[in-house]
Amino acid sequence: MKHIERIIHDALNNYDEGSLDEHTKNELVEKLSVYHEELTFQNDELRETNEKLEEAKADFERLFMDSPIGNVLVDEAGTVLKFNHYASGLFDFGLERGKPLNRLVASDDQDKLYLFLRDTVQSKNGRNTEVSTANTTEIKRIRLIS
Repeated sequence: MKHIERIIHDALNNYDEGSLDEHTKNELVEKLSVYHEELTFQNDELRETNEKLEEAKADFERLFMDSPIGNVLVDEAGTVLKFNHYASGLFDFGLERGKPLNRLVASDDQDKLYLFLRDTVQSKNGRNTEVSTANTTEIKRIRLIS
């Protein structure tokens, strides 16, 4: 902080036109010091908030991945963004990021999946439905909840 004040003082003292009196120089230094203090405080708060956000993100990630129920996160189009280990075990041929969820659902339940995704996007209320898995040695019924 003192270092900044010294640099400002030196810069103002070397001002060629000499149109700034000592009072004005001191006032400028004081204002700049206050601004510097405020920016330092805001920067510290931002850093602290970012650390808390990273901790919350890590906690959510752990809960999502270690959940004893299958979790699959999809976008509005039904493309798989993320899934946990339990969910991958529900499908014999596995989930893949970037692939559409509908390829894992039996053809008889494609309409159910489409309506579920559409209604979930259009309404912020929770929805649920059941679908069967596709291409499995054993038919599995899976409940989808939004």
